[in-house]
Amino acid sequence: MEKIGMQLPNHFIIGAASSAWQTEGWSGKKDFQDSYLDLWYKNHREVWHNGYGPTIATDFYNRYKEDIQFMKEIGLTHYRTSINWSRFLVDYEHAVVDEEMMYKILCKAFC
Repeated sequence: MEKIGMQLPNHFIIGAASSAWQTEGWSGKKDFQDSYLDLWYKNHREVWHNGYGPTIATDFYNRYKEDIQFMKEIGLTHYRTSINWSRFLVDYEHAVVDEEMMYKILCKAFC
């Protein structure tokens, strides 16, 4: 592959991003916590590349330390992900939160 030389400004921020569905997959999800993507996968696996879906995703949930090390090695300084709110909401209509799941996820991230 041919390398192209380019000079970026010193203040230029290089980062990466991913979605909750890519990073979490189905790890720790309860049966009633399906998002629209979960339902799409369950009902139409044929549209997914080789049938891969949330059972595998990027496996960031289990490999985050390795992935963060890769990000450091290539010079990334910022990373953004999202939260799959269906993990926390037990009752969508009344906005009831699964406090046990919220604690587990926050504790894993910050404890």
